Amino acid sequence: MIGVVYLGNNTETEERLKYIPGRLVQFTKNYKDAASICVSHVRNEHFILFFEQNVRNEDITAITYIKKKCRGVYIILLTHELTKEDREVYQKCGINDTIGVGASVTELNKKIQFISDREGMLFDEQSAKHKILKFKIPIWKRLFDIVFFCPRHYHIVTGIHPNSHCHSPGEQGTYSFQVKTCGNQLHYFRFSEIPLHVC
Repeated sequence: MIGVVYLGNNTETEERLKYIPGRLVQFTKNYKDAASICVSHVRNEHFILFFEQNVRNEDITAITYIKKKCRGVYIILLTHELTKEDREVYQKCGINDTIGVGASVTELNKKIQFISDREGMLFDEQSAKHKILKFKIPIWKRLFDIVFFCPRHYHIVTGIHPNSHCHSPGEQGTYSFQVKTCGNQLHYFRFSEIPLHVC
């Protein structure tokens, strides 16, 4: 089960967090106390820390300290509104999520439940190391493309060859060749479109 901690001094937020069903929220006003609460004493023990936004430089110091001391903490910034610059700064120092300061008990509970339902994924250290998913095309797909794509070019030869022996201008014709190739995520490419005027 995930522990819930609140770091801040907003009495209204404290009051709302007291009414989260089935959760015992621990309240603190000092970031070092919050870090000592959020240190995992048991394997797979995790915490959600609701962090009340204050002065930016002080917040960055506090968040950086907590992230260094506690591995299994998910920090949610309680904020009014963030500028683009503030958002980037807070994300770099370790904020995982944001929610409005005036969020209702229901919204706070939904956020906690969402994180709890995905605890294994959010706190897995192995998945954090491999954030970028690499798409590798299997060999059978490459072979399929080679076997079934290359013969399409023989259509050009098929179109040119019968008409290449005609000598009079009245026998002149047009042969059009077009290949559509399906790429990643069903995006179609016109690989080649060749109108040929033969004879």
